[in-house]
Amino acid sequence: MVSLCARNTFLLSRPCYHICSLGSRPAPVPTRRAAVFAMAAEPPKTPEKQESEFYVLKYSYVPDILEKRGPHREEHLAAARKWGQDGKLIVAGALQEPVDEALFVWRGATLEEIKAFVAADPYVINGLVADSVVRPLGAVVPP
Repeated sequence: MVSLCARNTFLLSRPCYHICSLGSRPAPVPTRRAAVFAMAAEPPKTPEKQESEFYVLKYSYVPDILEKRGPHREEHLAAARKWGQDGKLIVAGALQEPVDEALFVWRGATLEEIKAFVAADPYVINGLVADSVVRPLGAVVPP
């Protein structure tokens, strides 16, 4: 039998004889079951989920993006530049050699704003983006 005394000292098969704030009397020995229920009474505290300061949006392009993007490129760039002028899109561009993905780094934008950008992007609307992913960035060296 394992039990806990009032000082939370584990004891094996014997009563607690600590003098615990009860004067000269031995402290009562709670059962293991009582200790488990006492620990379970308060749920663990978790920090509230908060918006990240930085997000990265990654596009995976369809094959032959360089040949297919022409009719939609100016509208795509205009939307990105608008967000850049607002100060929320820090840097964006296609990864080179090969051009098969693009990265957008956002600062101060909400996840909803980024998703709205993706939904309205001409590249996405016209099927030039095969997949897109938004992830929070834990920046240790911010710009």
